Amino acid sequence: MSTDSVASRVIKLVGKNKRVLELGSASGHMTKLLTEFGCSVVSIDVNPDAVSAAQEYAEHAYCINLDTPDGLYFLESLDPFDVVLAADVFEHLRNPCLLIRKVKSLLNENGYLVFSTPNIAHSGVIASLICGEFDYRETGLLDSSHVHFYTESSIKAALVDADLSLAYFDHFDAGVEHPEFARYWEQLPENIRHYLQNKEGGGAFQFVAAATRKPLDGLLEVLGNDLIKYRQELAIAAMELNLVSENREALREEISRLRLDYDSIATEVTLFRRSRILRFWKKIRSVLSF
Repeated sequence: MSTDSVASRVIKLVGKNKRVLELGSASGHMTKLLTEFGCSVVSIDVNPDAVSAAQEYAEHAYCINLDTPDGLYFLESLDPFDVVLAADVFEHLRNPCLLIRKVKSLLNENGYLVFSTPNIAHSGVIASLICGEFDYRETGLLDSSHVHFYTESSIKAALVDADLSLAYFDHFDAGVEHPEFARYWEQLPENIRHYLQNKEGGGAFQFVAAATRKPLDGLLEVLGNDLIKYRQELAIAAMELNLVSENREALREEISRLRLDYDSIATEVTLFRRSRILRFWKKIRSVLSF
């Protein structure tokens, strides 16, 4: 797994040793990664083959269509989870808002939703529309199985509507001239091409985000308490550093004093070696030894 990919960012947001409800397990690749991070996973997918693949790693795997009332009703029978994961899922549902609204009841008190979804406002999509095209493909942002798209503002509005508080939001920047839309750039007038190439967030290919069931004020309170704790630890560390500095200064003074003492003694030794008393004593020793 790439160190900077949508999958790696999602895994980091989920965390280790969590009880996870994975919506849309596909081939089970993400399921496997989650278990390697110590998570217990309950996976759901509409494709029976995908469910079979996920069963190798998941605690339980269910074949459920989340685009139906029965599928949403089934979710209510599950115990609350630490994390609900929906990696590239919402765009495959005809009415994902129904599922997003259901998420809150699937989370425990401190639980949170982690998701990724394509950005329909990517500059490449706009370039294709200006050229009069909006062609679906087998893979990519305009995957033929994508039936619902979001912009940054519309996905945030969906979270607010579901009474979820945004805790983290970022995008995966694949560049404005992504290969999926490369052929449209040459067809654009220079001024439009320049605008789309420099449009803020124009290279955002996918959104990666986390939302909590707790009110944002509660989240800020937790972060505030952490900040106070870290500030106290920083103050203690600063005091210890000052103490070390003071001890270092005292040590330097002691070393300087010892050097002065050494220099004084060395001077006395040198003077004594040059003195008449020492020469006289040497003569006496030579006579006595004779």
